[in-house]
Amino acid sequence: MTRPVLPTYYYRDHFVEMLQFAERTYGEILTEKHRAFVACFRGLSHDAQCLLIRMVNRRGAIFNREARGRRAIASPK
Repeated sequence: MTRPVLPTYYYRDHFVEMLQFAERTYGEILTEKHRAFVACFRGLSHDAQCLLIRMVNRRGAIFNREARGRRAIASPK
């Protein structure tokens, strides 16, 4: 069985979709802390959003800068 080819930024697209769903569905009960996170996330560059999502989804406590996976994300400066 072959793996499906996913769009380059599928994980970011899904994360943004999840944030929109949470705001639409649970907007009335979101705290200021939640709203601040969403606003901060939206203020990040596309590459920074992608990197944050990839880092948060890692299993280990250490993030290897050389093995960050996708070359679609620009190198952090």
